Amino acid sequence: MMEEMEGNQLKRLKELVNISDAIGDLFLDIAKGRLQLEEATIDTGTFRTVLRVSVVPTDKLREDLAHKLKN
Repeated sequence: MMEEMEGNQLKRLKELVNISDAIGDLFLDIAKGRLQLEEATIDTGTFRTVLRVSVVPTDKLREDLAHKLKN
């Protein structure tokens, strides 16, 4: 029973790390000028926090992708 709880906690921690990495990558692309932030809101509740982000690709992202496809 204890091992199962520890396994579930480890699984949840890995999920949180993946989410954190994805959010970091998103904001890094915004900082690099590859994405333009249109809107960001954070809704906090009793049991969860929701981050809503709206972005659009920039010409820099299109150029980067075209360069990667060319190579």
